[in-house]
Amino acid sequence: MAVADALKRAQSHYLAARFAAAETAFREALALDPAQPDAFQGLALVAQERGADDEALAHYERAVALASDLGARHAARPRQADLLVNCTSVGLGGSVGAAEAQATLGLDGIEPPAIVVDLVYGSGPTPVVAWARAGGSRVVEGLEVLVRQGARSLELWTGLDAPIETMRRAAIGLPGERESAGA
Repeated sequence: MAVADALKRAQSHYLAARFAAAETAFREALALDPAQPDAFQGLALVAQERGADDEALAHYERAVALASDLGARHAARPRQADLLVNCTSVGLGGSVGAAEAQATLGLDGIEPPAIVVDLVYGSGPTPVVAWARAGGSRVVEGLEVLVRQGARSLELWTGLDAPIETMRRAAIGLPGERESAGA
């Protein structure tokens, strides 16, 4: 099981007020990655729901310390910016709706910035992408990031130009030239 899967399950349980199940899933994420700040922050929220304020504070402080170790700054709430990069698991696999995603990420009441990059990808727009587009942002979706990473890797490994359009079509599941040619 991947850390992202455990975090996704934990978030889903937390949003449904199944706090014991959320705590178990956050702990599973920590077993897979003991330096996972999102899991510590999740445990802090669960502890707070139980009224265990000292435990919540300890988890929260650990999350802030880990984020700092990674070169990130903690913000209690996002503030207006020129760029937003969503690298959380919120929206992965359609796990939450738009309103829940905005609340989970602390984005309700904030106008989308000029540019939004959402690293989450799937079969359709994520709640963050929908929020950004509704606000008129320039959006780079996770699938495009994946395609561009693959293209850059192919170019570095082979020295050849990557067929980005072909790679994009393959990533979104459109028929390629081989399929349409009957190969």
